[in-house]
Amino acid sequence: MAKVLVSTQNMSKEEWLQWRTKGIGGSDASVACGLNRYKSPVELWMEKTGQIELKAAGEAALLGNAP
Repeated sequence: MAKVLVSTQNMSKEEWLQWRTKGIGGSDASVACGLNRYKSPVELWMEKTGQIELKAAGEAALLGNAP
């Protein structure tokens, strides 16, 4: 069963990004299972543990977050 760490309803984007590093979200699931050809599970682990910086969002992600 999924565990909800915190409500994001009134959270700033910066705070939300910090909370994202504390768990595995839907976009991380394929990476964690070794099914993503763009990122390895080791790279995901390194991102989540702060050993490497997160990559910049691609065009599709930016368009998906546009107001």
